[in-house]
Amino acid sequence: MLEGCTRRLVGGDLSSPDERNAAAVDYLRLFALVCFGWVWLRMTLAAPRRDDGTDHGRRIVATARFFAERVLPQARGLAAQIGAGAGAIMAPDADWF
Repeated sequence: MLEGCTRRLVGGDLSSPDERNAAAVDYLRLFALVCFGWVWLRMTLAAPRRDDGTDHGRRIVATARFFAERVLPQARGLAAQIGAGAGAIMAPDADWF
């Protein structure tokens, strides 16, 4: 998803300045979500096993699962917003403001 959006913004159908500017905030949010997901995955893989006598590993896994199920799905909406282009943003005339 992030890779596809990046390709479209760099050289695809969303590569005009207006399209890139319209996608900027959503793209940064998408990038952040993917980075956080990557970090949670790495933390989960490095978490202590359940037989170590502590709950630390279980807490990490539970929090990562929450992120994956409740936060990361926002990436789909952000990708859709990026794909929608600049039309709605650029539609109003300057004198409307």
